[in-house]
Amino acid sequence: MAVILERMGFHVEVMTESPAALRRLAQESFDLVVCNIRMPEIDGRQLYRDLKKVRPRSFPKMIFTTGDAVDPDARLFVENNKLCLISKPFMSENLIQTILEEFTVRT
Repeated sequence: MAVILERMGFHVEVMTESPAALRRLAQESFDLVVCNIRMPEIDGRQLYRDLKKVRPRSFPKMIFTTGDAVDPDARLFVENNKLCLISKPFMSENLIQTILEEFTVRT
């Protein structure tokens, strides 16, 4: 996924641990975060809430991914916060289209 986005001209930073990702997101402003809902330590929902606290004025757009498309809690979280959710597995074209929509429709 990162390679495809870099080829499109995006600057990409990949974080594999949610606490490290939260620290990095608190330090620097990003335009977009693509994040799994289910993660060890800090899940995507908690990352979203924590990031809202530390970056209320420069909050990035967020796209969430999940392999559990039927999880009602995940769906409710996404709907209540008006967020994007992509179900895994997904094609790179789906992610690219969602990113483009996020920046044209939700800006």
